Amino acid sequence: MPTKPHRPMSDKAAARWHAFFCDWRSPHVAGLALEILSNIAGDHILDDHRLKWAKEAHLAWRYGKELELKAIRVVKADPPDFEALTETGSVQRCEAVEVLRPGRRRDQELRQERLKPLTVIHDPEEGWPSVAEALTAVDAQIAKKAGNAYRERFVLVVYINLGFIRGDHDAFRQSLAVRQAKGHPMFAALHLL
Repeated sequence: MPTKPHRPMSDKAAARWHAFFCDWRSPHVAGLALEILSNIAGDHILDDHRLKWAKEAHLAWRYGKELELKAIRVVKADPPDFEALTETGSVQRCEAVEVLRPGRRRDQELRQERLKPLTVIHDPEEGWPSVAEALTAVDAQIAKKAGNAYRERFVLVVYINLGFIRGDHDAFRQSLAVRQAKGHPMFAALHLL
């Protein structure tokens, strides 16, 4: 039985959620809150302009969870996108970027999908990016962020959301590890999710 589609939330509710994520939260609490927000907003969490900060909250949560940080929060005045509090009490100021397949725009996909009945999506392997294409997409997003010439050196958190990749996955992961270890002169550090 089909479920009712989610409706966008009120301006007041969106503002309350934003304020919640602008306060320091443990990664555990942030993860639970993101799950609740996602259940309320549905896929509108990805294309509602009032929730554009939710992607940064998600990346802050993933970063905080992976590094076992004390707390994270979204920053109201961009840049940076978010801050992370380490166990030693130091604050990392972070910019975030998502790497998608070239040409992919999730907000447009969602709008189009809402107009169609649910179907199985055919995604043949030959349409997946190769390891070289995936690495080029990662490098392009890092270079794009570096081109912003920020006044301070942030930690750049790179969320790799390319879907499936054709080729040697171990070589891809090793290449990412090399990029992360090498870093980038415009950033205090690179962290690849």
